[in-house]
Amino acid sequence: MRNLSLIHHFFKLDCRFHSSVDVINELYEEDKLVLQTYIDSGKLTIHSIDEFERLRIQKTQFPAALSEADKTVLFLAQKLNAIVLSSDKVVRKYASKHGVTYHGMLWILDQLLELSALSGLEASQKLEMLIRNNIVYQNNAELVSEMQKRLKAWKSYK
Repeated sequence: MRNLSLIHHFFKLDCRFHSSVDVINELYEEDKLVLQTYIDSGKLTIHSIDEFERLRIQKTQFPAALSEADKTVLFLAQKLNAIVLSSDKVVRKYASKHGVTYHGMLWILDQLLELSALSGLEASQKLEMLIRNNIVYQNNAELVSEMQKRLKAWKSYK
């Protein structure tokens, strides 16, 4: 999100955003400073995971590939009946398997376009940048197909 300069636009979405202290602790200091504005405004709520909740997380059979921060996000999503926003395949697969709604960058770009926070041209440029700079978006045939559809549609979007 940061690499695409979309943070300001992202927080225009009509959503309440939640994350965990674990996720925040993984961020670079400059990213924490950027997010602090949204925390202060109440647009982003940061949850501390208490000892009891950590025990519940430890007892949950999460895939080994998930980080502790990923586990806290999935735990919070289930606790809050929230949507997970992630492009991470393991996170999305776990969410799907456990009835947690999830979306990734394509959905976020779709929402920003619908909200008119981005023009079709801007959304196309952001997606092309994402493809160039992130190998995950280059090696998945299904994802490549979805991106190509959007690029075609967005370039003609008013």
